[in-house]
Amino acid sequence: MVFAPLVRLLVLVSTVHRHCVLLIPLALVGCSDLRQATLPTSESDDSASSGTTEDPPTSSAPTATGEGSSSGNADMGTSDTSDPSGSSTDASSTTGSDSGRAECGNETIEGDEECDGPRLTDARCTSLLDFVGGSLSCADDCQLDTSQCTPPPRPTEGELVISEIMQNPAGDTDMTDEWFEVHNPGNEPRQLDGCEVIGNSKFDMFAINESLIVHALGYVTLAAGSDNGPGFTADFQWSSFSLNNESDTISIECGMEIVDFVAYDDGDTFPNPNGSSMALHPELLDSIANDDGENWCVGTAEYANGNFGTPGTANASCPPL
Repeated sequence: MVFAPLVRLLVLVSTVHRHCVLLIPLALVGCSDLRQATLPTSESDDSASSGTTEDPPTSSAPTATGEGSSSGNADMGTSDTSDPSGSSTDASSTTGSDSGRAECGNETIEGDEECDGPRLTDARCTSLLDFVGGSLSCADDCQLDTSQCTPPPRPTEGELVISEIMQNPAGDTDMTDEWFEVHNPGNEPRQLDGCEVIGNSKFDMFAINESLIVHALGYVTLAAGSDNGPGFTADFQWSSFSLNNESDTISIECGMEIVDFVAYDDGDTFPNPNGSSMALHPELLDSIANDDGENWCVGTAEYANGNFGTPGTANASCPPL
């Protein structure tokens, strides 16, 4: 046929021969003539012609198998990395805060930070118990800087009270289990660092050479130094001091000031127990009342090693006076 080569070329370039009529610049050709012009001469040609005339897949459709599938997976990996939904996150853009770590310096208190920049929460020098004034700030490591806080002063006469004495612990443990207790009945903390405790001679004494703060309405215990301790953790341990079983004195002195003084008397007026403490009546916690042995009683609460007393806590009530 004369038009066969031209018709075949036009069909391959720009049209689909399933329509009833095809308009070309040269002539109007019927569908039946066109199909005869392009009819394949073999079974393999028919297959090729059929694949050409179908609508090709769009570039956006994913390919299920073969090389196209591999390419599609790679594209998906790239897309996930930049996905604004956050399903996949670039590790290089993760901040300390996003990963759960505190970021010191961002003015937000996080994790184990005590402060951050100007943010100190509600902390003040006076709220930290160990200080009575001054200025609190935040250090570079986001921990509170107390260097400008004012520590409590040393006590003056009568501000602290000797409130319990274990002078004769059970068994043969005098050198390891002796202790006494000091109470602060006031509303402000007091610092015993630099003070001394003196017994019945100037050779029976020890110096308090570390911070030992007695908080308002609080208690501290001072005990003989030993590996095992007296059955509890004392706030301070001495190395060159002892309490006589029968009679002795305890004097707390800060500089030239005698803060408190107690002289127990082998049972004449004070209790003289074995394995129990001598405890000041909880309603008479002052430095004058503790001079009178009648205001003391025997500790009755067992705490350790077969001994009785309330070291570091409020005394139990004494029998009626």
